[in-house]
Amino acid sequence: MSPVNSARLMERQAHLASLDRSIISLIEERATTDSQLRTLRRLSGLHEFQLSRENDVLSQYHEALGRQGTSIALQLLAIARNEGRRKVDIEETATAA
Repeated sequence: MSPVNSARLMERQAHLASLDRSIISLIEERATTDSQLRTLRRLSGLHEFQLSRENDVLSQYHEALGRQGTSIALQLLAIARNEGRRKVDIEETATAA
């Protein structure tokens, strides 16, 4: 492999790693924001989950990325729900202590 190709490979791999870090950060931010929104909804006397909004998210990802987009959206929604559960567990542990 030529030095130019090797350098380009390393550059592209570094860029992909950077994108992955950004995606992970955005997923974490999305989960936190979703958890905050659900808390606000619950405190306002509304249902914690807004299924029509979740369906909109599924549709948006499906339209943009096809069937695999739907899978990604389902995983994002699951991560957000787990984030909320994790925060409740942490709060309950702190309260019990």
